[in-house]
Amino acid sequence: MGGEMVCPKCAAAITPDDKFCAACGADVAPAPVPPQDAPAAPGPIPYSVIEARARASKLATARKLLVAMSIITLIAGVGMYLVQRRAVEKQIDDLEAQMSDMDPETRDADMKSRTGMTWEQAKARDRGEVRLHFAINIGLAVFYFGMWLWARKNVLAAAITALLLYVTVLAVNGALEPKTLIAGWQLKVGFIAILVLAIDAGYKARRAEAT
Repeated sequence: MGGEMVCPKCAAAITPDDKFCAACGADVAPAPVPPQDAPAAPGPIPYSVIEARARASKLATARKLLVAMSIITLIAGVGMYLVQRRAVEKQIDDLEAQMSDMDPETRDADMKSRTGMTWEQAKARDRGEVRLHFAINIGLAVFYFGMWLWARKNVLAAAITALLLYVTVLAVNGALEPKTLIAGWQLKVGFIAILVLAIDAGYKARRAEAT
């Protein structure tokens, strides 16, 4: 009969519905056919992809630290400018009140004997120093933003340059006015720590790229 089949072991007649041969007991059930459209199981992520992701993460971290440095410098510069301007104006008002009974010639002569400048020159100097510090901080904020842009191509060099400039500015300010080294030292240490972290992230990214 056309519908009959034979056992592959003993050649006895079997039907398509049989699971076992009635003669010898062999398993004659057809093997299940896996569906053709079943999705393939995901394989392991290649090591090169993992390394590339780790390097991209380190680069992103370094660039975030540089732009954070720019933003913090800008905010701190504005805050310091407002505080210093208020302090200078108060000092000027207090001195003017103390010298209110002096005529301008006597006041200028007294100021020249103590500072080598007239009263107006002394006020202009103090106000100018406040504006100069503000301009320096704004310039640093712009510089660090430029380092953030440069970090797209060379994050390690950008971070090192940013740290060198910041340390140079601190050294110059300290040489001109030693008390500036102590003033706001917590913020200065924080800035240096941020830049060191950026250098570390850039170095690790460079090393990952080399390997």
